[in-house]
Amino acid sequence: MTKIKTLIAHNDINVTENIASNIKELEYVEIVGSANTGKETLDKIIELKPEIVFVEYDMKDMDAVEMMEKAANYFGKENTPEFKFITKDIIKTKFNDKYELNKKENKRKNKKESALVNAVGTKGIIEELEKYIKNIND
Repeated sequence: MTKIKTLIAHNDINVTENIASNIKELEYVEIVGSANTGKETLDKIIELKPEIVFVEYDMKDMDAVEMMEKAANYFGKENTPEFKFITKDIIKTKFNDKYELNKKENKRKNKKESALVNAVGTKGIIEELEKYIKNIND
């Protein structure tokens, strides 16, 4: 069975460890690393080449949209990992506003969208992994 190379990034190491402990036993997941800052996350994305990155939207030193754009610039759209933003409901509006603004700005510049993005709560991570593996196997 194909394993999904997964990177987990969150400012709070306890959240990162909690997510890892919830998904490490899934037969279709390979946790390739974790990170606690935006820069560390971007460095690990480049080094480890995960397929999915579960990342806190508002990292201390770099927000996830900026991180996604930098990864897309490095890899190109076709090879950029899929980003799933770990967010609380209160931040989703902030995320949606900024992401929609970036989409409009990219269209104005005739650029392709940087990467596929979804905002998920920590409880939705297993469902997102299941959807991802289903799409690979279809």
